[in-house]
Amino acid sequence: MFAVAQEYDAREPRVVAWGIAFTDRAEIVSASGGFRVSTDRPEGALRYFADDHGDVVGTYLLLDASFECTGVA
Repeated sequence: MFAVAQEYDAREPRVVAWGIAFTDRAEIVSASGGFRVSTDRPEGALRYFADDHGDVVGTYLLLDASFECTGVA
């Protein structure tokens, strides 16, 4: 499992999507649930969460087995 976060300048990154990586693809759904995409690898999702000017940078964060989702903020 992994999270996709957006970074705006010096502000704290915020999680905008969640994903699951399989051996042949990655499935990603936005945190709002309104967007879903399948890519060949987790890094492929980043282009959907960044802008062309470099003001918004997408990054992905691998989650380990101890990750626990306690709710939606």
